[in-house]
Amino acid sequence: MPDIAATRPDSWLWLHVDLVGDHARSWLRQAPRLSLKGLETFLAVDHCNKLDGGDGEVYGAVSDFLVEQTTKGHDETGHLHFLLTDRLVLTGRRHALCSTQHMYQSAMTGRGFASPAALLEGILEDVVHGYTAIEDRTSASLDSVEERILLGEIDNIGDCGATVGDARRLAVRTHRQVAGLRSLFHHFERQSAGDSGGAPHVLAVRIGHRFDDLDHQIVAAEGRARLLQEEIAAAQTAITNRHLHMLTILTTMLLPVSVITGYFGMNTKNLWLTDLENGSFWSTLICILAPLGTYALMRWRGMIPPLRKHRRR
Repeated sequence: MPDIAATRPDSWLWLHVDLVGDHARSWLRQAPRLSLKGLETFLAVDHCNKLDGGDGEVYGAVSDFLVEQTTKGHDETGHLHFLLTDRLVLTGRRHALCSTQHMYQSAMTGRGFASPAALLEGILEDVVHGYTAIEDRTSASLDSVEERILLGEIDNIGDCGATVGDARRLAVRTHRQVAGLRSLFHHFERQSAGDSGGAPHVLAVRIGHRFDDLDHQIVAAEGRARLLQEEIAAAQTAITNRHLHMLTILTTMLLPVSVITGYFGMNTKNLWLTDLENGSFWSTLICILAPLGTYALMRWRGMIPPLRKHRRR
């Protein structure tokens, strides 16, 4: 690793390494001016979020979105490892991550960073943007379903339920991740309160507040999804009850026909209408009039609601 202090006193360096192989590990272990605890945290293979600091360093790991999965429309995450000093930003990953790729592209297009802390803050801001994009997508899905419900366009209510279920599942998973990161940065904020004007503390405060706002939005989206699920369930129950009511009416209307056909099918002597020349006609007429009479009786008793007349606008 180059000794920056020996070159320009106002310069600093961003190093991004691949942590899959052993080459970068052995090279970093020989790096001067990096604490042993910071390197151990940076090179750790466990998959959990962490943030700590000491001796002028800030180090940890946060979950970030994989570039390959994001391009496919998925939201799988990996871990971005980082170590910050006053002259160095060291980042590492085992998979291609969105935040470092976006920062690299921004730097190549001319974006400048005043300090290592500003670069790390930009990387962490991009992590927040990744979770914000998920919240925006979740809210858009809920908005479309809510609009359909308000307009009464719920003929295909099953699709609405599936959309809301997917949105709620995504919101719950995102809330779990964001809440952990939020707690992590607030813990470091309290830990570094003794140096309230220092760059690490200011970084933790800003990123912590961003995660606060994002977490509130995700919780609100989760609550909306839960309410929409309840409303969709109530609509499904109403549709089911309406179908059962119609089935009951049809069954009741056809029941007299079943009784009549069963009666005339007994094939016993002296059966009514068997000796008449037009017996089949009269029995058919009875089978037609019986359901109509049943329908009229049910309408008279209020079992069938009156037909609604829709006015043309």
